[in-house]
Amino acid sequence: MLDVANIGFVGGNLRYFSVEFLTRQQCGLCRTAAPVISRVAVIARAKVNLRDVTTDDELFYRYEHRIPVVLDPDGRVLAEGQISFWGLLGAVLRARARWAVRS
Repeated sequence: MLDVANIGFVGGNLRYFSVEFLTRQQCGLCRTAAPVISRVAVIARAKVNLRDVTTDDELFYRYEHRIPVVLDPDGRVLAEGQISFWGLLGAVLRARARWAVRS
């Protein structure tokens, strides 16, 4: 599995803005995306919930051929496949702003 020990987190606040990182074992794109997601999470002050699509039938059915996928708290796809730093950063910051308005 991926080394995600340092994937972003927020400290000191009980209400976290979080994103879902959908992945699976033996996924080369996922290994490439992990450090990008980690850097974006730190900058955007987001918690990353790592989800293996092979452990959830619904996730597997929906995202098997699309991983890695990053979802916002509402389940919207922020990025998938070859994930770029700038594209993901913009998407996460926009999602975080939407989330802040609702909270």
